[in-house]
Amino acid sequence: MPGWQLSAPIDIPPGRHSNGSSSQIPALPFFSDSSWDDYVSDDTIANYRAIGAQYQAWIAGPTRTSCPIERSRVTWADLVHNPVEEHSFEVYLSDFRSPPEEVGNIASAGLSTRRNWRYVFLRKWGNWDGGRQEGYTVYQHRTGLGAIFVENITRRFGPYWAQVAQAQYQLDNHIDTLRHVYFINVQNLCTWPYVETHLYPRHGLHWFDNYEPQCWTYGTREYQELLGTKLGRGVARLVLGAWPRGTHRIDAIYTWTFVGNLQMRFDIKRI
Repeated sequence: MPGWQLSAPIDIPPGRHSNGSSSQIPALPFFSDSSWDDYVSDDTIANYRAIGAQYQAWIAGPTRTSCPIERSRVTWADLVHNPVEEHSFEVYLSDFRSPPEEVGNIASAGLSTRRNWRYVFLRKWGNWDGGRQEGYTVYQHRTGLGAIFVENITRRFGPYWAQVAQAQYQLDNHIDTLRHVYFINVQNLCTWPYVETHLYPRHGLHWFDNYEPQCWTYGTREYQELLGTKLGRGVARLVLGAWPRGTHRIDAIYTWTFVGNLQMRFDIKRI
């Protein structure tokens, strides 16, 4: 098994093929045999808010309810240089790119607009569901000083997305410099249907017409519901895994559309 220890930044190795399968338990689906109504029901949205409020409390500091998220010790070496082949990922693509056009004007947030964002496409072939299904787990990110751009998460097995994102960010930057997490062209069914069918209509916003960023501030109903979605929980895990509780928080969540696709930004702030 890998030894999860923090390490200094290392270079990404050349791509290589790996056919190993992971022995880690796959993530359970949020719903089973879901219909559209399952994703947008009032019960689902109430559940999002309850989960989001719990994560908000865990992040804020000690609580009566024990927090199951521990500090992440996953390093890049654990992911791509692991001596146990079945735990090692293939670096399918790696280069430096400009920021995605979907994120808009990031210069105003103090982020670079140059071609200096580290783009990595990690993948690993394996099986899950007791060996009845097989395919790739995929993580695609661009990372640079101050931000993570998340472009694809297809997790069937293996480490949590938050652990992978943190490990890639720390290749070039100290974790304390992370201020924003962006999700590009969100397709997750446990996130965007809520925004389109509940969040925007509640505030008189139209999915295709109101494309300007909307800010959902800390502690509000909307903030907690967004934090309780699949992607919101992922960023909450990132914060809990990166810093001691009560030192940083997700200060605001932004949503907007680009060519009809949901974009999201989570702002991280030291408390």
